[in-house]
Amino acid sequence: MSSNNTFNLTTNFSVVAGLLTPANKSLAVVNKPERTKFQHIFTTVTFLVALCTNGFLLLVFLQGRRRLLTPFTVYIVNLLLGNVLLVAIEFPFMALNLYSGTFDEWVAGDFGCTVWLYGYMVFLAGIFGCHALIAISRVWAMVFPMHYRTRHTIRTAVLICLASWLYVHVFGLSGLIVDTVLYRHLMKPYFCTVNYAQQAAYFKASKLILFNLPELIMLLAFPVIGIGQVRRWRKRRSMGVVHQQQANQGNHVAVVVVQTQPSIQKRSHGMMVLAMLTVSVAVCWTPNIMYFTILTFRRISPPEEFVVAQHVLFSCQMILDPILFVLGLRSLREGVKRFLFFRAVR
Repeated sequence: MSSNNTFNLTTNFSVVAGLLTPANKSLAVVNKPERTKFQHIFTTVTFLVALCTNGFLLLVFLQGRRRLLTPFTVYIVNLLLGNVLLVAIEFPFMALNLYSGTFDEWVAGDFGCTVWLYGYMVFLAGIFGCHALIAISRVWAMVFPMHYRTRHTIRTAVLICLASWLYVHVFGLSGLIVDTVLYRHLMKPYFCTVNYAQQAAYFKASKLILFNLPELIMLLAFPVIGIGQVRRWRKRRSMGVVHQQQANQGNHVAVVVVQTQPSIQKRSHGMMVLAMLTVSVAVCWTPNIMYFTILTFRRISPPEEFVVAQHVLFSCQMILDPILFVLGLRSLREGVKRFLFFRAVR
């Protein structure tokens, strides 16, 4: 195999994390065949599982769209669809390398390399954005509840999702196009990665904006919503005392209680989804993001166990997403039961 076909799989697993590391060997992690093979196989398996779980939940939404599709669940469908499309883009290359048995060489050609990089530079950034949109929608509902109820329709949610994907493609795809046309072919020997040195400032900025920022939004959204919820509970309690005093005079206590229950339950479901997503993202994404953020700006030599662990954790998020949605939303659990048993669920 000629040197032009050499494939730095270690660098590409930096891309699997959605975070580009320099193509310069002096800044890259030392490539170890055993680790590379394990990471490649593990990612392939998680892709298959993610395709099944995310695809199944999309079918559930398709069958029960009249019951399940709301402005909030549009963001969930957006994330599920993004996960499935990422697998569709990247899995053929993973399978090709497994079939060929070449874990240290790129066998899909330059165009295949461009598609591979598109998936992990641009499309994966869009999935990060999908997570952030769920958090932003919850903040919107908490901070501006009346505006959220009156203006946040299914059409609005769809347009927001489309705008997010457009933003990611405009910002992320521009650097990849420039690299593909001008810079990648200059690397000797050739690696299936971007020519980092030629656009270092751009790739550093895009990493921080497209990957680090969405997680930061999710981590900050949770306490913001929590504080807002506590304030709302206190306000409701103080107002409840006044209403109860007034209702006692007219014997309408039961009416007051019944009217407040539905809205509380709906908000708690959305909060539960965000809480579980935030915890899973903090566990699965943070080691990876911190690792490649540091690696982007300085040379480090982390323990082998950490390199493998952060990759495993990151790869599991696509599997966890649909599971957490089912656990967090009662309507979705009922939709799954309807889909599986073809009967009405009380």
